Amino acid sequence: MGDYMKNAINYYYELYPTNIYQNNQYYKFTINGIDYGLIQFNYEPQQLQFSYDLSLLLKKYNIYCHQIIKNKQNELATNINNKLYVLLKMGKYNDEKLNINSIMYYPLVTINLHLENLTTIKKWRDLWIEKVDYFEYQISNFKKKFPLINRSSNYYIGLAENGIQLLLDLPNSQHFCVSHHRIKNNYTLFDLYNPLEFVIDSKTRDATEYFKTKFFYDMLQLNEITYYIDNMISTNYEAIMFLSRLLYPSYYFDLCDEIIYNNTDENTLSQILVKCDQYELLLHDVNSYLNRNFKIPEIEWLKQG
Repeated sequence: MGDYMKNAINYYYELYPTNIYQNNQYYKFTINGIDYGLIQFNYEPQQLQFSYDLSLLLKKYNIYCHQIIKNKQNELATNINNKLYVLLKMGKYNDEKLNINSIMYYPLVTINLHLENLTTIKKWRDLWIEKVDYFEYQISNFKKKFPLINRSSNYYIGLAENGIQLLLDLPNSQHFCVSHHRIKNNYTLFDLYNPLEFVIDSKTRDATEYFKTKFFYDMLQLNEITYYIDNMISTNYEAIMFLSRLLYPSYYFDLCDEIIYNNTDENTLSQILVKCDQYELLLHDVNSYLNRNFKIPEIEWLKQG
């Protein structure tokens, strides 16, 4: 496969790497000290055009991201062995693991670019209502096949509804920035700077997804969250958006989709379920910290701790 990909890169991009290294994400090679990554692309074509246009906009403002390189046919994607690939020209140190400071990069440098016209994401509340409705439909069809999902579903639907309720009647005063489909705790700078993963959304999106996955799959300290709040949350609106997304159990719904549609072992849910009480305590602490400086609508069980 290495020689096959090397020949494809030679032909389609007129680049001639000596060695190609494959990991679970992409084919990587270096030419004249510059790193490249050939990555499989699984989204709709309009998403690829969006990623390319946004990457050019960031380059215009000297904001770093990986560059999408067109092939010799001037196309963004290349069909290699009946799979679509995109070539990225990358910076160095792409294997460095993310931390909260690196996650704050794009919100800080893109918040004033007036990106609201580029967003294609619905309001969180509408998306979450649709997700809960669809998840309940899934449960009705698969409850016998997935008993662990069936037993735990009501609790996580309740968490989602708490997040939805927080956003009720919230006036829209957000500013949009470059965000990502999903930021996870094991991601690296390769993922952070990958324009194929970009979306335009609230500045709290990436941080909250990072905190949730780090809590359930690694180790998260409260001071990491309070550091973020102190440096990035400045209005009641942002505080409410932040707490609502911490409440919304995207980590649970994502894993359930993997179990139902991609044959992931249902027992992988146990890593989440055993931490639900600890996560409730974390939510209580975050809610208390936010209420020191911001006015958050009351959620009774969070107030009680």
